[in-house]
Amino acid sequence: MFAAFDQRRYLIPFRATLLPQIFCEVLVVGGGVAGCTAALSASRENADADVILVHKRSPHDSNT
Repeated sequence: MFAAFDQRRYLIPFRATLLPQIFCEVLVVGGGVAGCTAALSASRENADADVILVHKRSPHDSNT
């Protein structure tokens, strides 16, 4: 397509080593009913597992 796109991988340059890293056993993407149910179910299955629920906005902005 364009030569500039072939030379670099990202449109905005950044160093991934400077980004914060969080490690967990279970990552649930989506804070709706299905996401909350999946996070609760994963935490009940293994009490020692770290579960992180990620969604776009604050919990109060959700429709559920």
